[in-house]
Amino acid sequence: RQRETTIQSTTRTKIQSTPKNNSTIFAGFIVKSDWDFGDGNSSTQTNPVHKYATKDTFQLKLVSSSNKGCKDSLTKSVIVDSKVAVNYNYSNTCLGDSTSFTDITNINCGSINGYSWDFGDGNSSSRKNPNHKYASTGTYDVKLIVLQNGGVKDSTIKKITINPVPSASYSASNGCVGTSTSFTNSSTISSGTISNYEWLFGDGSKSTVKSPSHTYTSKGNYSIKRFATSAAGCVDSAISTLTTYELPSTSFSVSNACYGTGVSFKNSSSISS
Repeated sequence: RQRETTIQSTTRTKIQSTPKNNSTIFAGFIVKSDWDFGDGNSSTQTNPVHKYATKDTFQLKLVSSSNKGCKDSLTKSVIVDSKVAVNYNYSNTCLGDSTSFTDITNINCGSINGYSWDFGDGNSSSRKNPNHKYASTGTYDVKLIVLQNGGVKDSTIKKITINPVPSASYSASNGCVGTSTSFTNSSTISSGTISNYEWLFGDGSKSTVKSPSHTYTSKGNYSIKRFATSAAGCVDSAISTLTTYELPSTSFSVSNACYGTGVSFKNSSSISS
């Protein structure tokens, strides 16, 4: 043989393919290169650049012609694929919180040069890892589009639910030292359920009972904090002050007396201020 035709071609990760012509001839010279890109397009450039419109496997053919009219050809497969697995995580899905979106797209080769987020409520972002606060509860279709070189786009859509936050409230009356104080739960939630309660009584004690009772052992003002947590993990709290009063110290004195005479009783009860 007097000539050799080779094509360097590997699996592509972009729509644009740049085959390299390594054709040689031992006598004479190559006067023409005919490329067939396998998608209906062709070129006569020595080292052309071709942009494929779709992802697929194409049969790339090169025909080399010498100045003596001799021809040789070679066909190779070229794979055009973005090799991108678009994905993201999200957290904080309670109404009033800023929902965080984290891009975890897996790209085997090539590079990402842009992001486009559609939060499903008319708002968008071009940041890689944006935050967004929803104005109302509900389920939203959140779409992430990943942009690559050559105009390639890949996307994914996930449904996320923004959950209501409980309204934590309760009632309790001021009480006395040594007596049981009752706390009545009145927390509500617009949808879903409240699955967990926690009470901090302000004296180091706590409870997870829905409507607990607690006995204080000393007088004072106590800051009561109450948490209500929904089944979706959304939390609300309520804080108020409850006063526990000192008990009186009851005391009196009396003397024995004769029948028919008046008996005197002296009340010496007291209470600390």
